[in-house]
Amino acid sequence: MFSRKGDLSAQIIQQKVPLQIVTGQNQADYILTGQPNATAETRKGAAGGGVLSGIVNPERHGTQYNLSVKIESVSLKVVVWASNSGNQDVQHAAEDIVRKLKKDLSSTK
Repeated sequence: MFSRKGDLSAQIIQQKVPLQIVTGQNQADYILTGQPNATAETRKGAAGGGVLSGIVNPERHGTQYNLSVKIESVSLKVVVWASNSGNQDVQHAAEDIVRKLKKDLSSTK
C-alpha cells in the first residue's frame, strides 16, 4: 500500500499500476514521496542571434519541471525505488514517473 496525494496517485490509478493507495501513513507498507522543482529557461530568438532576430523572435521563456520520487519501505526504513523526470509540465512529469514505476514493477514479476 502507498500513501500519497496529487498527480502521482491520479496517474497510478489511470495507468492501472497494481498498487493500492491509502490515505493514512499508518495504513501504508510503503511511502511515496516526491520533490518537485520548476526551473525557468530563457532562449534567444532565431539561430545566429543579432538585433533583427531579437526583434522578430524575442526571448521565449519556458519552464522545465523536474520531479524526483522515491518509495520507502515503512518496516525496513530503506528506499526501495527511486526515479526522476524532467518535462514541460507537472502532469507529463508525473506520467513519466508512473510509467517507469509500472515498467519496473512488471519486470520484477
